[in-house]
Amino acid sequence: MSELHDIFLTGIGAITARGDYTLREQKPRESNNFSIADFDLKNYPLSPKTYLDRCSALALAGCALALHDAQISPPLNSDDSDMSTHNASAHNLCGITLGTHLGCLETMKTFWDKAIEKGARLANPLLFSHSYLNSPISLCAIEFGLKGYHATFCSGESSGLDAVRAAFDALRLGHAGLMVCGGAEAVSPARAL
Repeated sequence: MSELHDIFLTGIGAITARGDYTLREQKPRESNNFSIADFDLKNYPLSPKTYLDRCSALALAGCALALHDAQISPPLNSDDSDMSTHNASAHNLCGITLGTHLGCLETMKTFWDKAIEKGARLANPLLFSHSYLNSPISLCAIEFGLKGYHATFCSGESSGLDAVRAAFDALRLGHAGLMVCGGAEAVSPARAL
């Protein structure tokens, strides 16, 4: 990886079962379960949402944390007139890669359960649109104005690391000038099934 001299990390965000690191004045607590007791999406400067899956909420919060830590203010690609032309350079765009092993599994299960119970015609289309593996990354791209290189990885336990490697490659190959990357996973009862 001799290319690392051209790429550097500007911000790192972490929300884990040991604590919500947006609350920087608090020390991480010991935890025997995998819930984030002090996680509250209101701690992040995000636009209001009608519905958010837990995985999407964690991805949005992690993205906000990393950008804040890097002292980068969204929207990152706000010059729409330049982005609408074919002359927009990929190197100037900010992209995002996100890894998730199971994604929005709880929303998938809720949608499926309601579709079985009430029939497909009465199933909630809002839940359906939030049930995809790429829903979290799409919400992050919209929220933070990330119009560049964009990829979701769902390759098992290494999904987050695969997203980091893909972001590195996107920078190295000139597909983006700045990348937000990482992983998001939500523990839910649906995982036990």
